[in-house]
Amino acid sequence: MHDRNGLIEDCRLAQNVLCDTTAIDTELSELFREIEVVTELSRKAIYENARIAVDQTEWAERNNAYIERHHKATERIDELETAKRERLGKSKIIDGFIKDIKNRPLAIAEFDEKLWLAVIDQVTVDHDGIMTFRFKSGLRNYCLTLPYQGCQSIKGVGNLKSLINPVTMRLAFG
Repeated sequence: MHDRNGLIEDCRLAQNVLCDTTAIDTELSELFREIEVVTELSRKAIYENARIAVDQTEWAERNNAYIERHHKATERIDELETAKRERLGKSKIIDGFIKDIKNRPLAIAEFDEKLWLAVIDQVTVDHDGIMTFRFKSGLRNYCLTLPYQGCQSIKGVGNLKSLINPVTMRLAFG
């Protein structure tokens, strides 16, 4: 981590872009106003139907339209609230990552399981000993330093920790 402040700044920028809920909040406000309007229109229609002789077919169509508008708005609110919760959850994850970066030493001297699990998605060891590291970002990196024969795919830390020492890790990532 040569440029810790730059990395933190990049994380904050990504957080602002990926976790922004401004558009969601605006749409939620509009939908809540729509529900208030539709509720009031429906209430007035019911009151009118109770006081004045109204064609029941016409009244039912109008009231059903109000109910449908309310239903659509409610469904959209549920979708937006779910999306907002997901974005806020991502924001908390990024905050934790930034906090971890701030507290981490500049150089990694030994195997760090927490960092491994945060960065590596999968490691595949081919029959010729080539290791393919698939990062959670989708990036792939290759390493020829593992003296291992046989093809297998290892997820997580479990078996891989016993196969790799910190020197090999530096070669793989450096």
